[in-house]
Amino acid sequence: MELIFEDTVGKISNADELNVLLNMPFDFYDKATDIKFSVEFKNHSSKLNLEGLVDENETISEIYYDTINNLLVGANVFDSRFFMSLLLDTMDSDLEERLYSSELHLKDPYFRNGTLDSQEQLKYILDFYAKEREDANIYKIPWFDIISFEDRGVDINYINPRLLGAILPDMAAYQIDEITAQKEELITSLDELDIYDEQKERLKFFDVGVYGTVLGCSVDFSMHGDSMHANFIYDIKEKKIRDVRVRFYKKES
Repeated sequence: MELIFEDTVGKISNADELNVLLNMPFDFYDKATDIKFSVEFKNHSSKLNLEGLVDENETISEIYYDTINNLLVGANVFDSRFFMSLLLDTMDSDLEERLYSSELHLKDPYFRNGTLDSQEQLKYILDFYAKEREDANIYKIPWFDIISFEDRGVDINYINPRLLGAILPDMAAYQIDEITAQKEELITSLDELDIYDEQKERLKFFDVGVYGTVLGCSVDFSMHGDSMHANFIYDIKEKKIRDVRVRFYKKES
């Protein structure tokens, strides 16, 4: 499959070609053999790398802290300070609590401390916060559409509106819509955006660009009632498939 992608998707070289791919249906059905096949692509260069919250010396990045806190405030999260402490105490290597109960490894020795690099860890933190503070507003934030655990940059053509609003909290709602949901054509340069220079610099700080090369791929295949579903990441630039997850389903007899 990697060779197939290298000869097709791997030949994409610019934002326009990528946009065509992301908006093109890939569905196949052969009635004679009862084979169904479909592929869906999503741009995964559209999320904020959470690891930027602290550096290798465990120094907190104020601009990252403020951005994530903006998401919390926007969702009316009751105790944003406690939630941020949960994140930071997970990411640092010590076991000192910033706030009472914020060091999860002390409560659950199986909870990995010293890094935050998986959806499973983040979900654990979300669930713990919601239960501890009786605050379901934490789930109003589409975390897994906004947060990444890899350094892959952010493509402004596919950025989540709430993430853009959190990065640029002084941007008007109508401007966010014009750049995201109501965008009429691809953005080819940050310089063409009608925003302040300070806002452009802030976007660049978060490695926001105009051409992201990391795709999320979803494949569905079925024949005679048996089916397979696969998810994986494909990096156009590196021409590599990774993080493959496959599930098989047998037809019920």
